[in-house]
Amino acid sequence: MQVGELESRSLAEQAADKIEQMIIENQWNPGDKLPNEMDMVEKLGVGRGTIREAVKILESRNVVEIRRGKGTFVCNDIGKIGDPLGFRFASDKKKLAEDLSDFRAMLEPQIAKIAAQKATDKDIEDLQRLCDEVESMICNGENYSERDIELHTKIASITGNSIVEQIIPLIAQGVSIYVDLTNHELAGTAALTHQKVVDAIRSHDAIAAYEAMKAHMKENRENLELLKKK
Repeated sequence: MQVGELESRSLAEQAADKIEQMIIENQWNPGDKLPNEMDMVEKLGVGRGTIREAVKILESRNVVEIRRGKGTFVCNDIGKIGDPLGFRFASDKKKLAEDLSDFRAMLEPQIAKIAAQKATDKDIEDLQRLCDEVESMICNGENYSERDIELHTKIASITGNSIVEQIIPLIAQGVSIYVDLTNHELAGTAALTHQKVVDAIRSHDAIAAYEAMKAHMKENRENLELLKKK
């Protein structure tokens, strides 16, 4: 790479950082459209080529998305990459499922405990709906993974903790890999343990919510152990 190319790349990185700062300072939300290319040239005092390169950098960071013919927009899941820890490349999916199950067991009971303390009537209504949908899908032999993820994600979001919200993708990965690995055949009493968690949150019983989620995590882990015997 020539010196000129290095300088150009450095300038593009700086422009990308400045655009990120604009998004933060202007409190632009997911789906908001960024100023057009010429406005960016004027605001940042750089050339069009540098702006285009900066936008590509931000696209790779999942900060913006380019919609052909429409412009550049703030990403829905801004800054979040679909598989940040590269789980899809793990060769031993069973070991990965076990590790994720153990990780969830460390966190989700406490998350449920906090959710029981903070849940609103609307939160509880949403949880019950998701719980009912998961139960119905299990009974019908359908793939319930997506709804299961929504249920656990909702519980985590109720905490209102920004760090917890950042690890929700790990919880989702754990649910998804578990369900896929067990081929939906080991749902066991998931519907019952889900309901116990929701009931405890509805009662704002933090200890009961903790214990119900702990039991749910224990059941999942035991189901994974059953896979070793097959």
